[in-house]
Amino acid sequence: MNQVPRETIEAVWEKQMDFSDEEWSQWVDQFAQEQPALLVYLGAADESVRDSEEETSELMPLAALIYDSLRARTTLPVIDPEVIEEAEDANIALLQSLDDASEAEHHAVVEQLVNEYPQAPMIAFIMERLMEGNEETPDLAPDQIGMELLYLKTMIDALTAPKTN
Repeated sequence: MNQVPRETIEAVWEKQMDFSDEEWSQWVDQFAQEQPALLVYLGAADESVRDSEEETSELMPLAALIYDSLRARTTLPVIDPEVIEEAEDANIALLQSLDDASEAEHHAVVEQLVNEYPQAPMIAFIMERLMEGNEETPDLAPDQIGMELLYLKTMIDALTAPKTN
């Protein structure tokens, strides 16, 4: 799949930020029909990353952004749970490979991800949204940001996997 340009991502984000509660409800209903396995995955992911007092995390609005941005470029296949699991396993393996890595190696991996990832503009936009307010002190950012990024990257990988398109 071709890269979704930043302009498309920003246009989708602006449109979605103006959604009413009814429009969000309609979006979720449509997403549930089109991608039931992804909805289950994201629902569980959202529950695992949000604080107990929060109704939702940043995960679902960013997942909607991903889905609508990709859908603006092509028809998306229905994703099977196995594809999601494979994508998540690959992302977890990447994180585990960094367990003993230095800070410089962590930065190099993030830089490579932003520059070489097939959907680099999208992952960069998502990282910007997740880190909003923590740009000056990224080490003090909430712990769940890393998990949110893992779940969202897994979604992108599952939707754009060569064998699903």
